[in-house]
Amino acid sequence: MSDSHQAMSRRRFLAVVGGTGGAVGIAGLVGWRALIAASGAPAKTSADEGLLAVEVEAGFVGAAGWNGDLLTLRPANTAAGGMLLRAELSGVEHHVEVPEGFAGRCVGTVGDTAIIGGHRVVETGRMTYEPGTPYETLIADAGPVSELLVGEPVVPHLTGYTYALVESLASVVMSTDLESWQHFDLPLIDGRGGSFGAVLGRGKMLAADSYDIAEVTDSVYEATLISISDAAEGRVAVVREPIPIDHGSLWGSADGGIDDIIVVSDRDGTRGYASRGGLVFEITDSAELLGVEPARASLDITVRTDSGRRETRRYRDGNRAAIVPLNDSDPVRHRIAPDVTVVAPDGQQSLVPNAQVARPSGI
Repeated sequence: MSDSHQAMSRRRFLAVVGGTGGAVGIAGLVGWRALIAASGAPAKTSADEGLLAVEVEAGFVGAAGWNGDLLTLRPANTAAGGMLLRAELSGVEHHVEVPEGFAGRCVGTVGDTAIIGGHRVVETGRMTYEPGTPYETLIADAGPVSELLVGEPVVPHLTGYTYALVESLASVVMSTDLESWQHFDLPLIDGRGGSFGAVLGRGKMLAADSYDIAEVTDSVYEATLISISDAAEGRVAVVREPIPIDHGSLWGSADGGIDDIIVVSDRDGTRGYASRGGLVFEITDSAELLGVEPARASLDITVRTDSGRRETRRYRDGNRAAIVPLNDSDPVRHRIAPDVTVVAPDGQQSLVPNAQVARPSGI
């Protein structure tokens, strides 16, 4: 079997890395050709000359440009678990030092700092329920019906039960060299939990799902945005009004060309908000969001409808202006950051959105 067939069968991706002013793109085998064609650059050039196509193995949760390289966040293939950042151009894998119970959910960069956001799962207490009075003792005091109870085919066996109180705390790890890592738990509101789901590079912010009850991850009631610079000092500083969420969570984020876009999805639909304020798109039907790509004077939102049809909905000033159908072979573009664009059959959904790449152990 040829190398190209092997790559196809293993659903590999290709990275297109730009030189000065260029862009890093993560593309499926079909999408890669479309991205190269759109850029006007030949398929084989050096990064200094323009664009460089680099094969990237699938199985990553998120990606970010960092010091001229492309980082992908992946689970570590070790018995101990954990996670790693792979520098795709150099091929170097950097194991990430994380505390017990940390689960990574997103990755991004601000300057020379790589940031992994997620949460830390901690046990805060235990409640033990005693088994109580034995069944045989209970039926002995049951009066005339005791003989019937004794004849039951299955006699309940009473045992004690211990319930562990497990909470999720919004948490980040940061590094400037990918070797030594700093960890910060950042309780958004005392007594409540949360999880960071997006790193917003332009606005230097972290976006978090805020839980109403720290033990219940399905109790998200808003998306909270805090300052990365304060987070690096172990402090929480909310930088804009929270985004309300009604029975849903953060979908993720996108780069809008001039601003970060925070995307939330709940029972009212899927909505994108500019980090500086304002609704930039809204999906009110049941279509699934696949990608967000800034255009010249608009924002292109690619979705999959209930019927399985993929289409791009063009928004201007927060209002839908046009719908463009996509062919089955057309790749979907989703811009993660100013220098990183996913180009794949299902855009961002071709990755593992909202996955946790480090499973907590010992809890």
